[in-house]
Amino acid sequence: MKSFENERCKIFIGDQNNQDFILQVTNEIAHPLEIFIDDGSHKPSHQLNTFSCLFPRMSEHGRYVVEDTGGCVGDFNLHTVNSLKTFINNIYYYHST
Repeated sequence: MKSFENERCKIFIGDQNNQDFILQVTNEIAHPLEIFIDDGSHKPSHQLNTFSCLFPRMSEHGRYVVEDTGGCVGDFNLHTVNSLKTFINNIYYYHST
């Protein structure tokens, strides 16, 4: 995987549940992220922890992708999906009169 790394593409490989690793990643990123693909742990708590750390580092038009959320990985209550849905609903909140 690291062979795809170049001056515009940085690849980090580490433990998504390790807060020190996530902080190291955020400290090494000098510019807003254009794309982030979370293909790590499929545990909802890991996915949401990573999202909370890295989403604020996204560019205005960046893309954040989380692979394997929901029932396909045993999260039958859809914790990750519902948490992200709540987040998105708060961003796109529209008060109708």
